[in-house]
Amino acid sequence: AKMSTADDTVFKQYSEIIKSNGIKDVIKDVIVKSPEHTGDQFASQCKLVTVTFVDDSIPPIELFVKITVNNPQYASQIKELMMFEKEARFFNLLLPDLKEFAKSKPGYDGYLDRILPKCYFASDNLVAFENVTEKGYSILNKKVPHTLNVVTQVVKNLAHFHGTVLAYIQHIGREAFEKKYDFITAVSVWSEEATIANGPWVNVPIAGAIKILTEKPTPGSEKALEFLLKYENIGFAETCKLFNRDNQRCPNVINHGDLWNGNVMFQHNPENQRPENSMIIDLQTVILGTPALDLQHYLFVAAEPKVIHSNWKKLLKIYYDDLCEINENLGQRVNFSFDDLENDFRSKCLGGFFMSLYNAYAFDALDDVGDMANSEGDAMYNFVSQMNFSLSKLMEPKGKQFSEQIFKIFNIFQDVRAGIEVTE
Repeated sequence: AKMSTADDTVFKQYSEIIKSNGIKDVIKDVIVKSPEHTGDQFASQCKLVTVTFVDDSIPPIELFVKITVNNPQYASQIKELMMFEKEARFFNLLLPDLKEFAKSKPGYDGYLDRILPKCYFASDNLVAFENVTEKGYSILNKKVPHTLNVVTQVVKNLAHFHGTVLAYIQHIGREAFEKKYDFITAVSVWSEEATIANGPWVNVPIAGAIKILTEKPTPGSEKALEFLLKYENIGFAETCKLFNRDNQRCPNVINHGDLWNGNVMFQHNPENQRPENSMIIDLQTVILGTPALDLQHYLFVAAEPKVIHSNWKKLLKIYYDDLCEINENLGQRVNFSFDDLENDFRSKCLGGFFMSLYNAYAFDALDDVGDMANSEGDAMYNFVSQMNFSLSKLMEPKGKQFSEQIFKIFNIFQDVRAGIEVTE
């Protein structure tokens, strides 16, 4: 990792950040490093910052910092979608209010501090978090779908997060909530305005899947092909419609908006090395919407296909029961039924199916895309052409396998939409 002791401006910047958190100790040095793993930061650049103190008995503060991308055109698209601004206002304004509300209730045990990282500073172009890798947190390999045990933990965390928001909205009233936190209802990554910057993330996997099923069909796969052809070039627009707040059976909560393997971190149990204590990260895509939106996105993109197929109703029930319990602990009641949630999930899972094409094949093609957000040229054009190039290289060695995986996920999606949970 590249390492540099900060210049005066950066030293001053981080000294102010540390002071603003009530830490008065004299700072000795600020060391900025580029992480060895670029991760999947398509909307920011990451830095690791270590702040040391003159009194060396005080442990250093380790920060994980996100700053705006180098590519000016892409940076302005991200700015238009308010991605940094949303994360900053979430951590500066909304989360403190949620915590204050929850702390005033006897049933609250501080879970928000466990499921979201501590934020030291957030602005429209820089967000500084505690570096939770120092506490043993890591992101699991995105190509390895989450097991039932892991999925259950994330679903329970989601219920804690959504449940607190739901209770708080009921407490202050929906209109007051939407007025005070207007950034949540503003332009989002799932809106027409995001077509240029976000549309290819949905439309490219659909186009690739059509190519795979056309050139490497497997028995029965013509049904999946016929279905996907209906959404050629319009998959993103159709996904945005799911976020239309008029067509929801359940009241709105704050959705993460992009909950997948790359946005959840875990500690590992020292005895059996199993992932536990999950934490939700990267809240640049927060959006107001029904709870089903986060659930369908996460379950289809992150979970093992057999986990969704055999357990999607059970997982929704775990979520719903936890949601009810959280609301009760916070002095409110969930005002929609489990059936409402299930119906909403089934009617929204088209978006999850589109994004699950990454699991079926597109993560493999994504390997060669590189750091498009910090490279020159049109970031999205580079993304599209590189994905197409990668796929054409992979067609011979892996096309048949991709085809089978797409067909398998399509069948699961059809079953979920029809309300069928398959017994193992």
